Amino acid sequence: MPKLIEKELNALSVNRITKPGRHADGSGLYLNVERSGAKSWILRLMVKGKAHAIGLGTYRRVSGRSQGRDRPLAQGGRGRRRSACRA
Repeated sequence: MPKLIEKELNALSVNRITKPGRHADGSGLYLNVERSGAKSWILRLMVKGKAHAIGLGTYRRVSGRSQGRDRPLAQGGRGRRRSACRA
């Protein structure tokens, strides 16, 4: 189940995030920050009881269009899958 959050991430807050890890934006959308500082969007979802993470692209590439929220629809739900079992 996706994390319940009070505020969605906006462009300013995303630019300020430097702490490595996954930062929830709601409805299964996460900003993933690597130790190197690289940022990317990940959509986490459950399919038949199994967790999946779909990489939506880098922060700079996707952020111009609603910070990745519209990306899965624009791609017809296609993306690169990564195992969500990793922490």
